[in-house]
Amino acid sequence: MSETANKIIKDIRIIRKLSQEQMANALDVSVNYISLIENDKKKPGMPFLKTFSAKYNVPLLLLTRDTLIPKAKTSKERELRDKVVILINDMERVFLQA
Repeated sequence: MSETANKIIKDIRIIRKLSQEQMANALDVSVNYISLIENDKKKPGMPFLKTFSAKYNVPLLLLTRDTLIPKAKTSKERELRDKVVILINDMERVFLQA
């Protein structure tokens, strides 16, 4: 699965049946900012991700996995990284189905 934070933000908005305006107001940002994020034209910053995570009860790890899970250099690191990615993907699948 491994979706980007941008896609997860959009999915959460749609699942919760919110307009971009409603989400923007709830997060104290502009509608344009939400639109840019959803259309992959802007990468959300950590302050926004923390606020989004708290407001919509989305684990921050799901939103920051691309920056928190470093690239593997050795086969042992790759093996461990692959296991972590599988766990996060399973967590995402469960979370987005709820």
